Amino acid sequence: MIRAIWNVLRGIVVLPFHKLISVFSRSTNRKDAVVQLQIQFTDGDAYIQNESELEEQNPKLLITAYLLFLSQFLYSCDERQIDPVTGTLRELIDDGGDPSLIVPQIMRSISETFNAVEKDAYEGIFGYPNQPPQYFFTGSAPTRPIAKYSLVTYRKREIWLIDLQISFRLNIVLFPLTAGLLYFYTCVEIGDDYISLFDSCLIEFLERLKSIDIRSRTEGARLSLANTIIAKHLGV
Repeated sequence: MIRAIWNVLRGIVVLPFHKLISVFSRSTNRKDAVVQLQIQFTDGDAYIQNESELEEQNPKLLITAYLLFLSQFLYSCDERQIDPVTGTLRELIDDGGDPSLIVPQIMRSISETFNAVEKDAYEGIFGYPNQPPQYFFTGSAPTRPIAKYSLVTYRKREIWLIDLQISFRLNIVLFPLTAGLLYFYTCVEIGDDYISLFDSCLIEFLERLKSIDIRSRTEGARLSLANTIIAKHLGV
């Protein structure tokens, strides 16, 4: 285990400085928060806690939150992970697949991009059976998590924004894992009545993504596509 953790620290892909600032600098404690989620990882499980004040979350707001998260993920993640994550999402939607399949499919695709050191680290992160969690529990982790991710969405001058804090440790594995788990979580929480709307938003997002540079350094540029789709399809 000690060797595995050491390899994780050696093999971790560090985000460029300006990307680190974008995901670490802001507080997720906002009075104007609309959707506020925390994702916690133990060595074998994942927990998603909705910290929003509303007991029942508007499904359109959860879809909004995922579009904003995906925009930030694609801006900040290791560049090798863009095609595996977006391709897996599109394939699952086109095939009408079970949302619960998203995590194993994403992680299978991501693991193929790892170098030897990263693969060694990946295999040592999680407990038995040495695989990332395929599902999630709701609520807070009962034991001390190995990593935490927090996101807050809010509206400012008619523009939807997101504050995202990610775990510096293990982000090469846990960041794309979070992208999959949050997709699954959103599908579960919005219910069957909103799945087709969610799919439509994601399909248009992924299609239009091909013609823009979402890895631009400006916040407005990387969130403009999500905001366009939110205004067009969700009206929130």
